[in-house]
This record gives sequence, C-alpha cells and structure tokens, in this order.
Amino acid sequence: MKRIWMLLVCVCLLVGCSSSRIEKSRLEVLGGSIDGNRYINSYFNIIADLDESWQVESEDNLNSKKEFTKNGSAIVVFYAHRDYGLQSANVLIEDINYNSDEEDLIDLVAGSIRSDFEKQGMKNVSQDVERVDYVGKEAICILTTAFLTTNRSKEVPVFSKQYILEKNRYVAIINLCSLQEDHLEEMSSYFYHLD
Repeated sequence: MKRIWMLLVCVCLLVGCSSSRIEKSRLEVLGGSIDGNRYINSYFNIIADLDESWQVESEDNLNSKKEFTKNGSAIVVFYAHRDYGLQSANVLIEDINYNSDEEDLIDLVAGSIRSDFEKQGMKNVSQDVERVDYVGKEAICILTTAFLTTNRSKEVPVFSKQYILEKNRYVAIINLCSLQEDHLEEMSSYFYHLD
C-alpha cells in the first residue's frame, strides 16, 4: 500500500510538459494562494475548496519541494491528498511558450503523462482526450487509466485526470489521481470558477 501511495504522489507531481522557466516575479501573479484548505488563483480564475478530510500542503512546504518539478519549468503551486494519499490533487503552472497548434500541446502533455506512468512501472496505459467545459471555460481533459502490479502480483487500477487551462502563453494543469475512477468526478467538483 505504501508503494501505491508514493506512486500516486509521484505521478501527480511529475506530470508536466517541456517548457521554459517561470520567473519568480511572474509566479507570484500566476501561482495563486493557499489559505487553509482553499486554493485561489485569480490569473486563471479558479478556486478549490476542500473539506477537512484533505491535507493541503502549505505554500512554504511546496516551495521547499521544487525538486519534484521538471527543472523548475512546471511549478507545483497546490497539492492536497486524503485517504493516506490514495486520492490526490495538485495544480501545476507552466510557461509553455509554444508556437504550435492545440493538437501539439495535447500530444506533448498526453505523451508526458504516458511516459511518467510507464516510468513508474505501470502497464496497459490508455488515454482519452476531450474538450470539456470546466471551471467556467473550455479546457482540455485527459483521462489516463493504467495498472500497477503490487508485490503480491495483483493489478491495481490507477486513474488520473488532467484539466489543461490555457491563458496567453501559460497553462494551469489540474491533476487528480485516485484508485477509484468515480472519485475523479467528485474531486473535479472541488474546483470551480472564481467569480
């Protein structure tokens, strides 16, 4: 069980795409803020309210864990988990600075997710990509399903959903991970449009 927990933490923190660095002054605008179990991001107009069953990492803790990001280009600005880490949610901010079309962005992010899952030893990785209305705007949604073999040779499904929100040259990637697919819908509802 500990391996599965650590795997979910790693998968949720490692998902990201190749990008350029975000300057510290720009991150203050893009990153949002954490107040207890609430995350607010005015730049992307999103808010997350989590109940007390969730453990939310403080901004200070997140700042000390930059080694989980890919060369500082994908910055984890929010991380929370519950049920001993079997469900987790995070938000990454990236400066993608790409000059390609949307399909290239989808391929880049989906390929990175697939690669990260496979590096963690997951098998039978499958993905569905669709456009959805999420937090009051059009978003790209990637649902990834994979199987992890435990030390008892049992295959455990792992479900991950990423919502990609674009604004100018930046993206916010909301990552949700669980061992139960139906929990992803509930977890998705914790994020909504900031009025």
